[in-house]
Amino acid sequence: MRFSFLWDMNILSITQPKTEAGLRLRNALVALLLTAIFIYLYLVPLQSPQGLSTLPSYLLFLLIAFSVLILDLIIFAHDPLQYGDINKNKYTRFFTSQFPSEFIALKYNINIDQARNKWFGEFNKWQNPEHQCHEYRLRAFQIGYRCREIYHTQLISKYLTFISLTFVVFIFISSFIPFRLPDFYYSNYAGVPIVLRIVYPAFLIFLYLYLKIMNNVDRPTGVWLRWKQHNDLLKAWWLDNYPTQPIA
Repeated sequence: MRFSFLWDMNILSITQPKTEAGLRLRNALVALLLTAIFIYLYLVPLQSPQGLSTLPSYLLFLLIAFSVLILDLIIFAHDPLQYGDINKNKYTRFFTSQFPSEFIALKYNINIDQARNKWFGEFNKWQNPEHQCHEYRLRAFQIGYRCREIYHTQLISKYLTFISLTFVVFIFISSFIPFRLPDFYYSNYAGVPIVLRIVYPAFLIFLYLYLKIMNNVDRPTGVWLRWKQHNDLLKAWWLDNYPTQPIA
């Protein structure tokens, strides 16, 4: 039985990634939630170096916002799914290999720049809401944003899993080997049960594996299958309309 409907229920955000702005907002909300939980479990209570008082709440919010900003800059800003290294990133390799322009370059034995010019020369015409293929264009962007959403969430969960497990190991070792902790941190915070610090990385691992299994890029399933199917539809449209190489 498949459980992909769990992600489609939009549990983690209130927006649909139908535009680039919507995608960035949705990713920011996911990053904000996961980062806020991480900071609560591992970095509070933060205290001044003199141990006289806890840091004001607004500084914690600034820390959370700064962390999300760094994640946004590292993960989202340069669109690694489309512009990553195809030799090192299998997700980038699969995502870009489905582009109709790649198909056109192979079919007509032309370079990729020429193929892109031919494809986008046609594809950009579909921006017109009155064009018969306008829905194809909208669907291409929506599925592409969905692919990015899944990919970005996997990256966030992977990075936070590594960092939180590092803290868990640190806390575990500190309970057996006494050493001086920084003045602004101590591990035995009574307000955070130790079990939550263990459950959190376990949840992140589950989230990462769930998304990876339900959206397998090696044998396309989930969003990757939908991406392939839609691009196959676009390629079929191209063949129907341009059985031979267009002049321009």
